Amino acid sequence: MPLDFLPIDGISPEWFDQLFRKHTLRTTARGKDGVRPKQYAKNLEQEINLIIARLNAGNYKFTRYREILLSRGHDRLPRQISVPTVRDRLVLRATLEHLKHAFQALLPSPPHRFVKDVRDEIAKSRDNSSFIRMDIRDFFPSIQHDRLMVAVNASALDPRFKTVIETALKTPTGGSLTIPTVGVPQGLTISNLLAAIYLKEFDDEMQSEGFYRRYVDDILMIATSEKANERYVSATNSLSKIGLKTHPLGKVGKTEIKRLADGVEYLGYTLSSESVSVRESSLAKMFTNLAKVLTSIKRGHDLERHFYRLNLKITGCLVDNTRRGWLMFFSQTENISQLAFLDAWLKRELADIPPKNQRAMKSFKRAYYEVRYSLGKTTYIPNYDEYDIVQKAEVVRILSKRSEAQIATMDVELIDAEFHRLIGKEISELERDLMKAFS
Repeated sequence: MPLDFLPIDGISPEWFDQLFRKHTLRTTARGKDGVRPKQYAKNLEQEINLIIARLNAGNYKFTRYREILLSRGHDRLPRQISVPTVRDRLVLRATLEHLKHAFQALLPSPPHRFVKDVRDEIAKSRDNSSFIRMDIRDFFPSIQHDRLMVAVNASALDPRFKTVIETALKTPTGGSLTIPTVGVPQGLTISNLLAAIYLKEFDDEMQSEGFYRRYVDDILMIATSEKANERYVSATNSLSKIGLKTHPLGKVGKTEIKRLADGVEYLGYTLSSESVSVRESSLAKMFTNLAKVLTSIKRGHDLERHFYRLNLKITGCLVDNTRRGWLMFFSQTENISQLAFLDAWLKRELADIPPKNQRAMKSFKRAYYEVRYSLGKTTYIPNYDEYDIVQKAEVVRILSKRSEAQIATMDVELIDAEFHRLIGKEISELERDLMKAFS
């Protein structure tokens, strides 16, 4: 979560314009008003002036969020995702930048760093140690507004954005007729940081008791086996005080106490004192993700585009100073044979494709070593932050199926906008692939 600059007076038209072009313009989701970012951009100056006037007056109101329901299996209610309008997304992005400055100590580490910390702790732990894995039940829907706003209001955050946060929390999603008093809407740019603010005291308490890591609602602790149950009870009681519950102890993959030697599944990995591997179900989902692109390749259409997409799924990429993709996340694995198996499977799947349809294909195994040891200087993995206009134009040509003649008629600004739109679409798919690996 890199920090953007904040203007001296907290907000300015130029700052909002920059935020829109850097962040909001690239988004594709539509709110309840159906307006897309490109449409919104046509009246951007007036819209920004309207936003600033309402923020200064303390009366900015959000449009009711559009509802998307994501299935969580046959035995669970779907996850509700709240989709704001373009205007509201711009205001929420501005709010996030102010929140990041006010709560810099709470900015989350990327999840692969958590797994590295666990690996390092396992190496130091004694044989009689245990994992305590806990999953907070209905985390975002259970966060109490009053308790959260006490923490927000006690901070140095610009008062205008304190009001925005409270208003955002109380904006209904979908067809709900009631004003919510509990729950942080999932899908807003500020949701994860608000959740971190809500759990700050809990996190501090758990850290003081020994090794502890939390990624959103997924908690992992390591303690001596005789202390494991005591730490579980302590965490459960502390969560209960702030209105949160975990899945019951003994629910496999959710809340459990296991000996270090027996291993535990956490953030898509299988961790033990013997090794760190990609969880089998996470590996299986990668095969499914690859198979979808392979199907398109085998049909023989748009080969350059589909091979480009396949290679991107293999290597991942860097964009906005952030690692994106399946391998970027699972780079802490020690089980290289899993990556070699993926490479061998891909080679077999592509063996029947006529030579004229073949394109250069990258390797999971090589990409792994590039991520681990050469990420800052490798050209094997795309770093889109460093692409010049010629490279961007080439990506636009490949992903948009435009001819070289058509690309030649595009000005620099249009190429840049198309590049970010097309790459944004691919990255969204990479993120969806990764989320499936977690579930």
